[in-house]
Amino acid sequence: MRKGFFLVFSLGILVVLSLFCLGLGFRTYIQTRKTKFYLNKQRAFYLAVSGVKIAQQMLEQDMQKDKEADTYVDHLGEDWSQPIEKEVAFSYPGKTGKISVEIEDETSRININTMQIKMLKKLLTEKEVENPNNKADYIIDYIDANTDTQAGEPEVEGRYKNAALSVLSELLLIEDISVDDYNKIKYFVSVVGDGKVNINTVLRETLDFLIECFFTGKTEIVNKLFGQPDGERGYYSALDWQNVMSEEISSDPDPVLYIKDIFCINSKYYRITSEGEVDGVKKKIICVLNREAESGKILYWHEN
Repeated sequence: MRKGFFLVFSLGILVVLSLFCLGLGFRTYIQTRKTKFYLNKQRAFYLAVSGVKIAQQMLEQDMQKDKEADTYVDHLGEDWSQPIEKEVAFSYPGKTGKISVEIEDETSRININTMQIKMLKKLLTEKEVENPNNKADYIIDYIDANTDTQAGEPEVEGRYKNAALSVLSELLLIEDISVDDYNKIKYFVSVVGDGKVNINTVLRETLDFLIECFFTGKTEIVNKLFGQPDGERGYYSALDWQNVMSEEISSDPDPVLYIKDIFCINSKYYRITSEGEVDGVKKKIICVLNREAESGKILYWHEN
């Protein structure tokens, strides 16, 4: 009887110890996985930061090249506009990572802070934003310096910034602007620049929109403007594209005088998207910089 009791007791102890060891082993396994994930996340982050540095250096070199050649032109045939993919080997064997970098010209977009109300309403309408006229009014009221609404009523204190947007995502703070609205226009607008759009880097859709805004019924100009650069050099002089436009609007010469206020041929604001990856773990950094400022001043930085 006593022998059977001790046998059962011993087996019970063994089961408990086995379960304890299994639990300890599982917790150790989970902790090891967590630690590995955290380390890979950190490595991916540092790779993404390295990608930003690579992009900054590339933009700096491009600017120096322009200075030496005395041709301040930025176009999509330059090195900075090409995606960058780099494999990175770490100091211990078998461990590698990857850096992916893209540079976009922010001046290829329209500065929403300088847009006229009529132009903004047209953009929201074309992008199929609901109630475009009302939402354009809300955006202008949020940005402009006065304390009256577009309807002439006093603004409600605390609901309006009365200053330029610092980052584009500020649009989501404005009355009735939804995430869906934001996503519909975010690729066409920016919050930096003097209001001019780089004719060498502008998206075809944005160029269509601008021509229709300022030269109604002259959409044939877009084909000539967009097809004129050979892809390797862009327009080296404002006269190049002004001549193209003047041929199309020769019957109405006045617009030729102010198209230089709409378009430019160079840029100083750039968006860098850099992603680091290690063992499937990714870290992305999106930033906007002014490359003409000292050390390429970062104006916006976001990590995810």
